[in-house]
Amino acid sequence: MEIEKLNYKNIQHLIPLVVALWPDCIYEEEYPQYEKRMNLENEICYLMRESNAYIAFIHTVTRNEFVEGADRLPIANIEGLYVKPEFRKKGIATRLVVEIEKWARQNELAQIASDTETSNEISIDFQKRMDSMK
Repeated sequence: MEIEKLNYKNIQHLIPLVVALWPDCIYEEEYPQYEKRMNLENEICYLMRESNAYIAFIHTVTRNEFVEGADRLPIANIEGLYVKPEFRKKGIATRLVVEIEKWARQNELAQIASDTETSNEISIDFQKRMDSMK
């Protein structure tokens, strides 16, 4: 499995993952939005690829405004993290978060934050596991 930074060659593989995470999103609307984000210094998006299949992504932005639980600003905020169901529980999300940690350090961001719906037990459990690893 390989981690790739979002680029013009893989963006068409990202958008179906975005729509899988947020079913209310529309491919034709998301594509230009992520295309604009591709070269921003304050955002990063990584995809996980296994062979020729893209199976996961993480999208993170730098936040300079209030973020609940942040000790100081700016921070890296995980906006989206998705792994296809058949690839879950294999450490893929953890590998993507580790990549974000590297990016955050390079950008001198002291903390990483993320939020989720209170009903999203999968995300809450994952975030608790990540917190316990520190």
